[in-house]
Amino acid sequence: MKYFAKRPKDERVQAEINNIYRIAYFVLSFGIAFDLVLQITDLSFSIAAGGAASPVRPVEFLVFIAANILSLILMVRKGFGDDNSRYAEMDRFPHSHYLGLSVLAALGGALICGGIMVYQQYGQTSASSLALIVSVLCGSVFLSIFLMMYAALYLWFRVAKRRRAKIERELESEEH
Repeated sequence: MKYFAKRPKDERVQAEINNIYRIAYFVLSFGIAFDLVLQITDLSFSIAAGGAASPVRPVEFLVFIAANILSLILMVRKGFGDDNSRYAEMDRFPHSHYLGLSVLAALGGALICGGIMVYQQYGQTSASSLALIVSVLCGSVFLSIFLMMYAALYLWFRVAKRRRAKIERELESEEH
């Protein structure tokens, strides 16, 4: 239950993170609104032409990715290595925290991938070959996601730390 305990938070970090998330929320909201307009327009044109609307809607996905990348860029520009005030401005990479996040992300990705594989192959292959395929696929997906996530978090931490050092040098030079 230590994960749900109330911890003191750095109010400056929280204010900056809230501002960053507010900007990303507006990007996400306007992007989804734009996609809804595109869907309505596409639906009305397809109904008038007597055809079916396209089932693939990449605009929402692209807006979602853009909002997350924007959040990441804004946090790095402020020198934050994490959105958690406890880890935002650490000088040393918190391995245990990021190992946990990487394992959870990899586990979620492997379970989703395994579930999709079972759904697609159920009834088409024998249970033993399906189990072998799913276990090999889930193992490789888990390992891939874990390594990429941990490397990306480490890179994000290093870039944010370098940016924070640059901001501190600029503040010191302004004082003198």
